[in-house]
Amino acid sequence: MQMSFSKKILIRTENLVKHFPVRKGVLFRRELGKVHAVNGVTFSVPEGASFGLVGESGCGKTTVAKLLLRIEQPTSGEVYYDNKEIFHQSSEEELEYRRATSVVYQDPFSSLSPRMQLWETITEPLRISGRFTKKEFKEKAVELLKTVGLDPRHTESYPHRFSGGQRQRIAIARALSSNPQFIVLDEPVSGLDVSIRAQIMNLLKDLQNDLGLTLFLISHDLPGVRYLADVIGVMYLGELVEMGSADQVYNNPLHPYTKVLLSSIPMPFEEDRAKHERIKITGEVPSALNPPSGCRFNTRCPFAMPICSEVVPPAVSKEKGHTVACHLY
Repeated sequence: MQMSFSKKILIRTENLVKHFPVRKGVLFRRELGKVHAVNGVTFSVPEGASFGLVGESGCGKTTVAKLLLRIEQPTSGEVYYDNKEIFHQSSEEELEYRRATSVVYQDPFSSLSPRMQLWETITEPLRISGRFTKKEFKEKAVELLKTVGLDPRHTESYPHRFSGGQRQRIAIARALSSNPQFIVLDEPVSGLDVSIRAQIMNLLKDLQNDLGLTLFLISHDLPGVRYLADVIGVMYLGELVEMGSADQVYNNPLHPYTKVLLSSIPMPFEEDRAKHERIKITGEVPSALNPPSGCRFNTRCPFAMPICSEVVPPAVSKEKGHTVACHLY
């Protein structure tokens, strides 16, 4: 599923596939099958824009993020950064890519070392290079703490002294220390109180505007993704089923699964509830070890037709930049 943009494309994936083998045995390990975590995912992220990937747990969102960060190697397909394929790079090109990318993890309590002072935590990506003095590292930490809205006097404090929201600000400061162009945000606000979530989302949006960052956000929180993302991709059981601008996907969902996700959001105002009629589905998410044939959502879709279990639906464009993979269209 491919979208066209007028801006320069910073990150692009082409038919990205990741299967994890399932083996049994100790000495003679037999392969029993493969977990189809990601299956033919294609999308583009313009420079300075943000892409939000949403879906249920186990749909493959985090695996996509790990592929973008080179934590995992793809079974097939490509990832391009600034028109350069990232899995066949020289050592120097790989180092340059790793400096240009960063990540903010979901849990601010476990992503920070309890044994490291703040200045050590924040400048850790820089200290690996060994090109700066301790004084310069502390000066950099002070600058970054100011950037994320924290008191710079705490550079020698430890993470246990801070709240969850403050720790996530520290994690964001660490992600910014290497001056990255591309940041992966793995559920960055899901573990925080509602009021704190809004503060962190506003901070991320301000940083993106001020620093020209390109963001890749994975989340279950559709309203939050709509606020932060320019483009939203909806993922189900390893496949992108719908993609479009945040307003297109939120206000005019096309795929039944997208409609299900939106109808599950508590909406206090009647006009919002009228836009997203409550849709009930039954059954559990099928196993990625043995996914259904045809459309992978057909076993739970309230609009399923005989063709849905036989033929994989092609991605079609319903309006500029808004694509959907569903036999209803």
